[in-house]
Formats: sequence, C-alpha cells, structure tokens
Amino acid sequence: MKTPQVEALSGMTPLGFDYTNNFTNYMLDFYGPNGIYDYGFTHEQINLATQLYKTRLAVNYPGQEFEGDSVDRERVRDIIIQTCYPELV
Repeated sequence: MKTPQVEALSGMTPLGFDYTNNFTNYMLDFYGPNGIYDYGFTHEQINLATQLYKTRLAVNYPGQEFEGDSVDRERVRDIIIQTCYPELV
C-alpha cells in the first residue's frame, strides 16, 4: 500500500532516467530517517521527485544540467515538500 505522499508523486510516468544510488543516498543522508534534517523522505519519494525535476530542468533552468549536487538536492527536496507536505510550504 502506497502512502499518500507517494501517491501524490506516483502519477508520473517513468522516462527511463538512470537514477544512481549515490544521489538517492545523498538525499537520504540529509532528508531521510535519521538524516541531518530528518523529514523521513523515502527512496521512492526521492526517485519520483528526481524524475520530475529532471523533466522540468531544461524549462525551469535553461542551460543547467543535473549534477547531483547541493543545488539539485535542494530543488528535489522542494518538490517533495511542495507535493507531499504542502503544510510546510
């Protein structure tokens, strides 16, 4: 059974992006359970939000590429918060 947070993101269709465990683990280190900022984000939330972020990247941030850095981390975090935890916005 999917949580309401995962349901909020799961309407997206897979686009064949190759998600690395490195970025997911990097996100979990910050925002996962027991992370620096423990928002309790899950692997699935991070992967779906990363997919959405990558599809929007060229439109919202022309000329920028996904680097898996702190900028991408914070933008993916914001997508999860806006989508799954709107009361925090």
